[in-house]
Amino acid sequence: MFAWIGIETLRRIWLGHLTTIVYGIAVGYLTLGGGWSIHQTGWQRGLMSPSMDNQIAIVQQLNHYSDRSVVTDVALFQNFPGTIQTLRLIMPPGEPQVASPHGLWIRYEDSGNWMSQRV
Repeated sequence: MFAWIGIETLRRIWLGHLTTIVYGIAVGYLTLGGGWSIHQTGWQRGLMSPSMDNQIAIVQQLNHYSDRSVVTDVALFQNFPGTIQTLRLIMPPGEPQVASPHGLWIRYEDSGNWMSQRV
């Protein structure tokens, strides 16, 4: 609201259009840049979730097995198990499945970096 009032005030001295353009570019840059960053790297471990491409890779690996239950330490999948179930329904397996001999686990990748959220 204050930005709108400020632009209206600046319009009287012919800086309104320039300010609006600069403001729009800045907001667009922050929105697209933030979205791109989250899409590429996901969130911090435990903060939100693994990135979408990481979740798709998990589902592709899970689809090799016929097991219906999975053990995990990933907070997103513990709190909202429907997320991984929905992806498994959207991406059905294309090849014959076998049962896992030791059960299925979804864990964070041990890369030595505590901030890594790769699963």
